Amino acid sequence: MRRFLRKPNLPEGRVLAVLTGETYFEKLRPGLAARGAETIPVPENPLVASPLRGHADLSVCHAGEGDWIAAESVYITLKNRFFTAWGEKAGMQKDEGSQSPEYPRDCGLNAAVMGRLAVCGDKCDPVLEKILLQKGLEMIHVRQGYAKCSLCILSEKAAITSDTGIAAALQNRGLEILLIRPGHILLPGYDTGFIGGCCGKLGPRRIAFTGRLDGHPDHEAILRFIAAQGMTAEYLTEEPVFDAGSLLPALEEL
Repeated sequence: MRRFLRKPNLPEGRVLAVLTGETYFEKLRPGLAARGAETIPVPENPLVASPLRGHADLSVCHAGEGDWIAAESVYITLKNRFFTAWGEKAGMQKDEGSQSPEYPRDCGLNAAVMGRLAVCGDKCDPVLEKILLQKGLEMIHVRQGYAKCSLCILSEKAAITSDTGIAAALQNRGLEILLIRPGHILLPGYDTGFIGGCCGKLGPRRIAFTGRLDGHPDHEAILRFIAAQGMTAEYLTEEPVFDAGSLLPALEEL
């Protein structure tokens, strides 16, 4: 038996399918397949800057229980891929349709949903925000528009980030946050990527990274923090860790 995740980013069972950007599909698919997860590519998005077009977390956001909000430019293709892959129609809606390459107009869907909280920039897409509020989530608006990119979500109560503003906002709500140094995550076209953009959960106690963390100066602290949450870290490739626009778990085993 399978179902769409009830809680975005926080699977309660073994993850059976993951959304990744089409750009990274072939690179990440073998590692995910070896862990029993199907990979569904999110189409490249022409409405964001070229180096970010393959970043799934700029094109789609899961609000929970199969309610997905997709950028207008990828909506039809992604909805068809959902149906082809699973024979199921998720509750997919279009965003407001005002996405453009200029920050922060590119990241309206880049919200980090963790439990009853939703962290997002000031320019959160209105359609997405309305759905999140209807679900009773508390909206936490921060200066960092790339909120999902910036958060490695481990549980409803724990996360890792290099963004001091996000860290403070979540610590003020009682969450346990590991603040790491920025940088040391590959993202071609930019000085650095973000910790949330290179990972995603594959089960309640499993977090997968696109590549190895060894080159990050805080890698030991990161692994200790993950272990302290009762979780294990897994590497999908042997490359240095890179920002691929998040691994978005979609289906889980009942």
